[in-house]
Amino acid sequence: MDPKDAMKQIIQHNKTTFENTFNILATGQDQMETMMAMFLNQAAWLPAEGKKVIEEWVKANKKGRENFKNVVDESFKKVGGFFGGTAAGPMEGTKEMGYWEFKEGICNNAGWQLRKTDPQTYVVINSKHEKMGIFKSREGFFPDPEAFKAAEAPPESA
Repeated sequence: MDPKDAMKQIIQHNKTTFENTFNILATGQDQMETMMAMFLNQAAWLPAEGKKVIEEWVKANKKGRENFKNVVDESFKKVGGFFGGTAAGPMEGTKEMGYWEFKEGICNNAGWQLRKTDPQTYVVINSKHEKMGIFKSREGFFPDPEAFKAAEAPPESA
């Protein structure tokens, strides 16, 4: 196996493990937030200032969790681009596009097709039926650098 492919698999495994673990912890924190809200509603003895402090603490915790997830996601994008995965950032002008905007504004003009792989995630296929990258609705088109190198390379003469 090519070392680059092995690294891509390791990175993907780490990303999947992180996302699964993060989602489990986030679910636990959300449940604790619900329980805390029920407790605060029933705690007549707790002054309003105390309730407000606890509510602000819960909001800060949630915001910190979201910021942490965003930083880790960006790091995985960067390291994926370094090892020949999808590019580190979306193609300019596609970041806020939804499915229909991308399909009608870019794919139809370029002769590309979209194949759904996950909710809101599509593989972009060119007119030669080759993978060109990944489109994520409201995140953008992430071109596959290897596919673009192959498309730009002159044909080999026999």
